[in-house]
Amino acid sequence: MPSPRFVRGLHAYLDHWLEKTVVLDDATISQLNPDFPSLLHIVELGLVLPETREQTANLVLQCFFWVEQVGYGQVWQPLVALAAQQLPAGHVNLRFRLLKQLGQFQRLQYQLDTAVATLQEAEQLAHTLADEQALAEIHMNLCQVFHLKRDYKVAESYGRAALNTLADDRPKLKAITHRTLGIIAQEQGYLQQAEEQLQTSLKFSFSPGDQALTLNILAVIYQQKKQYDHALEIYNELLARLDLTAGTNLFVEVQLNKGSLLYDLNRLSEAEAIFHEAEKLVSQRPGLVFHKARLANNLGCIWRDQNQFLIAEASLRRSIEQFGLVGADIYQAIACGNLAKLYGQQERRAEAFACYDKALQLVAVYPDNALAQELASNYTHLSQELS
Repeated sequence: MPSPRFVRGLHAYLDHWLEKTVVLDDATISQLNPDFPSLLHIVELGLVLPETREQTANLVLQCFFWVEQVGYGQVWQPLVALAAQQLPAGHVNLRFRLLKQLGQFQRLQYQLDTAVATLQEAEQLAHTLADEQALAEIHMNLCQVFHLKRDYKVAESYGRAALNTLADDRPKLKAITHRTLGIIAQEQGYLQQAEEQLQTSLKFSFSPGDQALTLNILAVIYQQKKQYDHALEIYNELLARLDLTAGTNLFVEVQLNKGSLLYDLNRLSEAEAIFHEAEKLVSQRPGLVFHKARLANNLGCIWRDQNQFLIAEASLRRSIEQFGLVGADIYQAIACGNLAKLYGQQERRAEAFACYDKALQLVAVYPDNALAQELASNYTHLSQELS
């Protein structure tokens, strides 16, 4: 049994952190980053004692954007789950908010089926609260999760439902929903519809972070349209503007996209340099498995093109394994195809056929995804050529 003095001291520490994290803009996040281990320790202690659990749960909720932006989700997610589990039954609103955040962290870690179950549990609490805006938030989050599951029809239905309900004073959530609908359209090959949704998202994006997220996707669309100069201009602008200490995830995402563009333009040394910069950043963060997998794939392609076959093969194999860990089937298929090309260059035909077969199996379950169908066509052709 802890002493009353210890409990008072812990309350004071929690109040201190609640005050420090009221406003979490880029400057504040950068300033607080070195103290994250202290925050983690205080939250772990606060969840142990019944007297401090409610206060700690509010702190957990308040720190979401900090944790999300800097890539600490893997270590934070269990604390959100524990906070939701330990709350007394009467705290319906607080439990709803914790479950919503838990579902978001599960999505970020690509635990998609678990995220659906968590968010649907939160959806029931929103009905209990008779809160339309809370329900709209859950529908927005379910839109994001079903998008990652490549279940586009369900994702679109949740997105439309969210937009039909979200109030005018929720511009951030509208921006996120339009952006997700834009990505869904892009992945189905409807680039004009995608661009329109993203431009609408920008109209509701009042924070630099939201604007950057949408601009990054717009640049990808311009890249797909072969408007390379326009895309490169946006990537360069974002990298100059973003604070990597406050938003590691997005900074690395933009680096990956820019590097991929440079690779497509056959500017291999520039692409390799930016991939190595990104690699240094992600190696300093737990999680970020998807980003690490993309880096391993991209570097593997560069080394393959430079005839550095041993290191290229190891990197591509690591990429395949990491994409498998997060359930990113289409990206895993891309890595399998790249490894097949490497084997083809080395006349290792049986291994190349096996990789193409695996890639084709992975994309076959996504008939509505334009990239998956393009990959299916390309890999079928390349496999036939090899035979």
